[in-house]
Amino acid sequence: MGRSLGLVFAIMLGLAGPALAIEDDNLLVPLAQVQAAPKASIGKNARWGGEVATINRTERGLQVEVIAYPLVDDEWPDVDQADSIGRFRFYLSGEGGEDLRPGLQLTVRGRVLGSETDEGQGFKRQLPVLQAESYRLWRHYDHRHRDRWRDDPWHDRYHDDPYWRRHW
Repeated sequence: MGRSLGLVFAIMLGLAGPALAIEDDNLLVPLAQVQAAPKASIGKNARWGGEVATINRTERGLQVEVIAYPLVDDEWPDVDQADSIGRFRFYLSGEGGEDLRPGLQLTVRGRVLGSETDEGQGFKRQLPVLQAESYRLWRHYDHRHRDRWRDDPWHDRYHDDPYWRRHW
């Protein structure tokens, strides 16, 4: 009984939230590498983040263009403190993506498909492209004074507790 209850609990923990983790972070290809050599990166795993710029429905699925920022230790895009490192696109197949809107911050994990040429307003640019496997939207709050616990659903209850205080 105890073993089966532990298994159920472990399965529930694994299903909570999108899976951004990968077995070995060293296997992730950085955005700069794909920008430099998109064909050499096809099929590799990547985890990039930033701010949603545009969203379009296409034959391939939902196309999302993102203004990319470096990720900090908890996989959050550092939109407030760092400069943009370019743009990328990702595709979501099938249904989903109703929660995505321009201006939201997210982190996406997927496989590199190569790059696409974007022509607009008198210029051409190459955008790295991912086939998304999962993504996570981040809450809006002041990131300079962010609290790592604030995005953790297991600890949300403490923020409503009148006896809980910050220790800084």
